[in-house]
Amino acid sequence: MSKPVPPLSQSRQALLACPVSYVEQVINGNKEPASEASSRGSTIHRFLSEYVRHLVATKQKKDEEKFDAMLARMEPSAKAILLEMATFEIDPELVFATEFHICLDVDFKAVSHHDEPSYEMTLDLSELLDEHTAEITDYKSQFQAIAADTFQARLYSLGLMMLNPQINEVRFHLRFLRWGTEKTAIFTREHIEELQDEARNYRAFQLALHSGGPAEALPGTHCVYCPLLAAGCPIEKNPYQDPAGNLRNALYFRQALKKSEQIVRTFADKNGPLYIRDANGTEYEAAWRTQVRKKFSIEALPTLMAWQKKMNDLILPKLSLSGLSNLLKAKKRQDLADECTGYCEAETVARFHIGKVGDENGQDED
Repeated sequence: MSKPVPPLSQSRQALLACPVSYVEQVINGNKEPASEASSRGSTIHRFLSEYVRHLVATKQKKDEEKFDAMLARMEPSAKAILLEMATFEIDPELVFATEFHICLDVDFKAVSHHDEPSYEMTLDLSELLDEHTAEITDYKSQFQAIAADTFQARLYSLGLMMLNPQINEVRFHLRFLRWGTEKTAIFTREHIEELQDEARNYRAFQLALHSGGPAEALPGTHCVYCPLLAAGCPIEKNPYQDPAGNLRNALYFRQALKKSEQIVRTFADKNGPLYIRDANGTEYEAAWRTQVRKKFSIEALPTLMAWQKKMNDLILPKLSLSGLSNLLKAKKRQDLADECTGYCEAETVARFHIGKVGDENGQDED
């Protein structure tokens, strides 16, 4: 008797990015070894779930004494991240559940996990703002602050709307604990057909692999988590010997450079900064940093015009509004920069850097 196909989840959908990796890890059972980062993430999720349940049970928005007592039991790396949540609070009247497990059948109807569901998900924190509006908050301890509109957001929002027919809108929040920032995606019942189609397509692909369908190896950031990385990946075995093969080779390595950078970026996102030294002792890093983004409103234009007339500094022809920040870095325009401060909005964002340690001119990406 064949084993049942496990339900499609956010993590299994991520593995489908490389079918060979999915077959190796899910079907063959050769999973990625547990890492310090994954263990830390699980510890943080357990902490938050326990703390929220305590707040609900005691009907409190926050309990600093309980928070500190729980924090004292944490290992140092998890504790450092959770310290950023010292001001964390909830409305206990709105909390629906923590670590809430939802299972759906092939027709997207809620079922028990004993019923061999087709889809499953676990919601970190779910709240009901009113009878028609729900919020899902998912906590991330990673370095990269990604967009909230992910497959996880769409699957979880679909699951909550399928579970409760009265919910017309779900606000899905990704809360990045390291940075104290949050990103949001919103879904309504108008999106249900689209969300179901997406989940159904991934489920069909998953079922095909379990039925022995072809599995092609595809490189990407997911390679960081694959047990076949540098140890049996079929991508590494193509010799590219003929002219057409060399064309494939050129195209492959053009993308391979991008993929290598993405893999390093993903590793640093999960595990923190990565450092190496060359033969001359020069140190390089792959690390997430913060950067302040500044935006100036069009209302700054009179100030710039006054400056240009007063100082005979032809600044206006040299810029677009998006370029104003760089022009104001010049020492001779310090007074102008001060005058424009009131028109500026600053946003702190995570940036990824590959280059020499201390070198601000390396490659930075969002």
